[in-house]
Amino acid sequence: MKKLRIGIVLIFGLMAAPFTSTALADDTGTATFSDGLAAYIKGDNAAALRVWGPLAKQGNRDAQYHIGRMYQTGNGVKMNQEQAYRWYTLAAENGHATAGYKVKHWRTERRKVAYTAF
Repeated sequence: MKKLRIGIVLIFGLMAAPFTSTALADDTGTATFSDGLAAYIKGDNAAALRVWGPLAKQGNRDAQYHIGRMYQTGNGVKMNQEQAYRWYTLAAENGHATAGYKVKHWRTERRKVAYTAF
């Protein structure tokens, strides 16, 4: 089931990403989201993070979402739910629908936990 979810996320990521070359850098020396996605699909999480990191800091919502996913699952980085939430929030603020859903879900679940703690 987990592989199916990952596959679905990757398919939607490919559909949302602009189709460019799969090289890690183009003639200008800048990598694209698709370059990071190609590295991620090949299992080179470090390369994907190197590509997505600068893009995410520049406001690329797809890169922000996928970095959040890496932190949520511990895929290529040490699992860190706070970092995942941070990246999902940034992606949601930039209009990423799935990230918005995840942030809303996290806020709802945290509220339930807070209420039951009393």
